[in-house]
Amino acid sequence: SFTFSHMNNLSLMSWNVKGLNNTVGFSVLPDTSTHGRARQESNLQSYDYGSTPTAQSKDEAGRMLLIFCDIQGNKVILVNVYAPNVDDPSFFGLLENKLLEMGDHPIIMGGDFNEVMDPILDRSSRLSRTSKAVTALGGMSEACSLVDIWRLQNPSGRDYTFYSPPHGSFSRTDFFLVSQSLVPAVASSNIGSIVISDHSPIYLSMQAFNCSVRTPRWRLNSSLLLEKHFANIRSQINLYIETNLPTAPSAGVAWEALKAFLRGHIIQYASLKKKANLTKLQTLEKQIKITEFDFKQDCSTTDLDKLTMLKYEFNAVLSQKAEFSLFRARQKYFEEGDKAGRLLARYIKQREAMSTISAVQDDKGHLFHKK
Repeated sequence: SFTFSHMNNLSLMSWNVKGLNNTVGFSVLPDTSTHGRARQESNLQSYDYGSTPTAQSKDEAGRMLLIFCDIQGNKVILVNVYAPNVDDPSFFGLLENKLLEMGDHPIIMGGDFNEVMDPILDRSSRLSRTSKAVTALGGMSEACSLVDIWRLQNPSGRDYTFYSPPHGSFSRTDFFLVSQSLVPAVASSNIGSIVISDHSPIYLSMQAFNCSVRTPRWRLNSSLLLEKHFANIRSQINLYIETNLPTAPSAGVAWEALKAFLRGHIIQYASLKKKANLTKLQTLEKQIKITEFDFKQDCSTTDLDKLTMLKYEFNAVLSQKAEFSLFRARQKYFEEGDKAGRLLARYIKQREAMSTISAVQDDKGHLFHKK
């Protein structure tokens, strides 16, 4: 997946998420400042890139997706890859041809390549032979002037993005390849922890694109009403009434001031809760990273049990956030789904695309396309 952050940096993330179609599994990502995603699985799909796509290309199997887009005046080719897990050099040959067809533009490519760039540093155990797909991957990178940015920033470092339980080995099969012309713009490249998937997310941070951030409209988080600690706000209401109602010029003024007073307390409560959850996630992620590092060293059952428990706690927090996001989505569809606007326009466009008949097949199996 590619994720764009509308902050001071352009942040991208690639993550092979096992079980992506699970409702709770991918509804919420740890990075809460993201606004656009393109997902990766055995069948790639494109949507909401946080940019303006002008051309697109993909293979028949749905394992590669190339987007030629204009990100605030910068023409870039974004590529999402999910390579076969067999020795298939023709896949990278096809990918190279599609890149050349899109023209000479900067490339940002990320995904699960199911191969490693360095067979010595990128595997915990060395294989007896080098596959043909690895050679094809290196040839494509050289032909398109692509650089493994994480390896460039960590020349002798060892870290992995995938753990194979049957083989008991780690490998770095997920990475970003960027054009050499974009290397100076790269601020950082990092590898996350293996948490809700059998792969780690990988992150790429680049210099900012100019954009204006619009302040969202505040609205009450109604799920707070179900919390016991939130019920203490009644005491604040009573305190306000006792202090301000006798001196208020009118009931209307007191009511409007009360709404502003309550809004401030609710925002404060929600902000503290959000910070607490974020701190808990960060603490769990650090503990997972430390335990995962220890497990990579000795593969002990004690570390594995501890790692499993930490991942369970991490997933429980993410599941709560996912359920809230689903609630917000259902609320938005209920309020705006039948009104003229962007949401309805996107829904109608999707329905039209699903109902379009692109070809007709006769009894003999021949396809007839509209001319």
